[in-house]
Amino acid sequence: MTRSHAPALASRPVHLRPDGRAGPGSPQERSGPVTGRPCRSRSRSLTPKGHAFLAGAARSRRENARAAVEALSPGEQAMFTEMCRKVAGSIDTLLH
Repeated sequence: MTRSHAPALASRPVHLRPDGRAGPGSPQERSGPVTGRPCRSRSRSLTPKGHAFLAGAARSRRENARAAVEALSPGEQAMFTEMCRKVAGSIDTLLH
């Protein structure tokens, strides 16, 4: 079974687009697409306490996933993975 690891926590600020989504955005998004005037942007960065909290949450999530995998047989793991993908696909369809 393939394990997925969470990406490492970034030490750089997270930039939010005007619509609230994270990411640097394209130059057109940074300078208003119609007027050419700059759009507002926000920058957030984590404190050391925030980094510690997220690291602890990620560690806990990995431990829980490991315990769940150990409780299932390989066949059950395959069925569980298939069901999770099916549900995730259904939710993705609703959102897009």
